[in-house]
Amino acid sequence: MTGKQELQKDILQRGGYQGDIAVEGYHDAVYCGERELEGQKMALEYLRKCGVNCEYGK
Repeated sequence: MTGKQELQKDILQRGGYQGDIAVEGYHDAVYCGERELEGQKMALEYLRKCGVNCEYGK
C-alpha cells in the first residue's frame, strides 16, 4: 500500500468508515441507458487517477 493509500484509509477510518468504495451505477442523469457502462468506466478511471486502489467487476 502506498503512502497516499494509507492516508486515504486513515482519513476514512478516523471518520468511522469501514467499508469499501464502490462505483455504483444507475443514478446518473447523463450516463444512463446505453451510456451507463461508459459512465462507470469513467468513474473507475477517475478513482485510479486519484490513487485509489480499485478493481473492476468485483
